[in-house]
Amino acid sequence: MKLTDIAAIKDAQTYIEAHLHEDITVPALCQRYHINRQKLQDLFKALLGDTVHDYIRKQKLRYGAERILHSDDSIEKIANLLGYCKSNFFKRFKVEYNCTPDEFRILYRIPPALETPKVKLTAAEAR
Repeated sequence: MKLTDIAAIKDAQTYIEAHLHEDITVPALCQRYHINRQKLQDLFKALLGDTVHDYIRKQKLRYGAERILHSDDSIEKIANLLGYCKSNFFKRFKVEYNCTPDEFRILYRIPPALETPKVKLTAAEAR
């Protein structure tokens, strides 16, 4: 495996994470990174342990889970933002997290009153 291959996959990860709200396809990634489909799939599997499609799905669901916990957006709005219809999002979310998005919000969301305030340290304090 070449260093340029590793760099291309790292860049693809960054691209995917920045474009989760879009329809990201394997052919589009192949074109963007000038890699044939099989090589892209092989590199993702070797470096990330997932196929490209599975990686994209997991990242979308991870982002959806973060939105569920840290926003008041409806589940339908979050699903639509990620390119899913509500029922498809529910089904995929339940497979990944073993609960529905609504159950996830109830089980894992920390009420704002109980959250630890985020404190920014000055440069001197960070030392």
